[in-house]
Amino acid sequence: MISIEKILKAIDDHDLEWFQKYVHEEYIYVDDFNMLAREDWFEALKEFMDRGSDITYKRKILVDDRDVTSFQHVSKIDGLEYVITNVHLLKNGKIWRHIVNRIEA
Repeated sequence: MISIEKILKAIDDHDLEWFQKYVHEEYIYVDDFNMLAREDWFEALKEFMDRGSDITYKRKILVDDRDVTSFQHVSKIDGLEYVITNVHLLKNGKIWRHIVNRIEA
């Protein structure tokens, strides 16, 4: 079963192979007005990991359930702090939908 701890470990370890195994074939990523399908998101995730992005600052788990996981962290964007919320909807034991929301702290 996927858990938020496993998702966060894969992000922290920059484990792209884990995501290739546990991201559903019908995966869709939604970020504001942008949507990415599975393969496009993998490219964006690889760039995110290659930059050495850190999402551990003020990170907290919000939900860790069978069908949904969610966490928040704080990041600086253009000199301002934002609370970033990630929500993952799960289907057939894989990440099926991923929604990101950013609100100025």
